[in-house]
Amino acid sequence: MGESLCESISGGVAFHHAGLTHTQRKEVESAFKQGLLVALTATPTLAAGVNLPARRVLVRDIKRWDDGMSRPLPVMEMRQMLGRAGRPRVR
Repeated sequence: MGESLCESISGGVAFHHAGLTHTQRKEVESAFKQGLLVALTATPTLAAGVNLPARRVLVRDIKRWDDGMSRPLPVMEMRQMLGRAGRPRVR
């Protein structure tokens, strides 16, 4: 996972999900905040309290696999993810 992450970051993009180590997630978040990444793909785990201001948020799926079936994401979780767009930059 680490090699794939390093390779993608060198190209200006990265991914963020619960399968990364704490250190890897923090490095990705830091690189995004510093403007070193032009794009970041993530699972809904990013919506859980990570403040990364973005100009745009694209949501590919509004469902996730949960308890053996595909279920819609809760409305509040969707709002949390979409709320990442348009926040002022924090320096």
